[in-house]
Amino acid sequence: MRLSLRHTIRSTFFLLVVWSVGFTPSLHAELFDSALDRLPVSERVALRDGDVTISVSDEGLYTVRVLVDTSAAQVWEVLTDYEGSVSYAPNVVSSTVLETDGDRTIVEQVSERKILFFTFRSRICSENIASGERRIDFRAIDGDFPVLEGYWQIEPIAPFSGADPTAVLLEQQVTVVPPDGVPGDIFRDAFQTSLVDLMQALKGEIERRAAMGTE
Repeated sequence: MRLSLRHTIRSTFFLLVVWSVGFTPSLHAELFDSALDRLPVSERVALRDGDVTISVSDEGLYTVRVLVDTSAAQVWEVLTDYEGSVSYAPNVVSSTVLETDGDRTIVEQVSERKILFFTFRSRICSENIASGERRIDFRAIDGDFPVLEGYWQIEPIAPFSGADPTAVLLEQQVTVVPPDGVPGDIFRDAFQTSLVDLMQALKGEIERRAAMGTE
């Protein structure tokens, strides 16, 4: 009985050593290597719960993310429907494509937002450069913002390595300088809220169109 127990303990220890040395690296590569899994744990949890996450740097860089259970193609369709955004995007009162040349699209948008007791109306004429149906780089070339530039990024997310993607991580990064005469603190809070509202509206529109496609 002693020899049997000792043999069992040695065998178990051997298996544990082999597992930790031989298999842990590949497990890490397969399960924790997507764009979603590289984010902090707290943000991953929030995204999987359906929340929109946002962070703001001292330099005025806003990063917004959301996880949507749909295909990259469906997300791309909504993102590039510039004129259709007026039907779901909060505060957008008009959105017009002025020029299209291959992957380059010039869009003029007019927005209205109430801040305290005032209504602010802003106009942005932006250049949008599409890349591989995964990324759109944009920058303001005319309008009320001295600087407004950034990108949209689409990252298909699979449940594990080798599996087909079942969700999309949608990220927007924006660097912005407020219009002249607008206090920085007030603008920062209002702009941050507007980015979250837009991302939530985008998610809703993407899910709505995806549901219509399955009917």
